[in-house]
Amino acid sequence: MLAKRTLAAVAALTVLGFGAAAHGQTLSVKVSVIDLNLDSEAGAQAALRRIQNAASHICGDEANTRVLSRSALYRTCLRSTVDNAVAGVHKPMLTAANEESGQQGTILAASR
Repeated sequence: MLAKRTLAAVAALTVLGFGAAAHGQTLSVKVSVIDLNLDSEAGAQAALRRIQNAASHICGDEANTRVLSRSALYRTCLRSTVDNAVAGVHKPMLTAANEESGQQGTILAASR
C-alpha cells in the first residue's frame, strides 16, 4: 500500500534533453503530487501542469519558432517526457487529462 502511494505521489520525468543527448546524459526531475487527489479532475489537471512545467525545464528553453527542426525537437521532447511521466503514474484521470491536452495541442497546430 505504501509503495503504491509513493508511486502515485511522485512522478519522475526522465528524458534525453537536447544538450544531454549529445553527451549521453539522462536528466530527471521529481514532481511531487502527494498533496493532490489524482482521482479528481482538478487534482489530475494540477498534476499535469506540474509535470508539464518540469518537462519544460528538462527539455530546455523553447526553440526559436523560425527554426522548424529545432522547434519540432523541442515539442517532441515535451510530449514524450510528459507522456512517459503520466504513463508511469497509472492514474486514469491523469491519463485522460494528458490525452485531452495532447488533442487540444493538435487542434491548435492544425488551425494555424
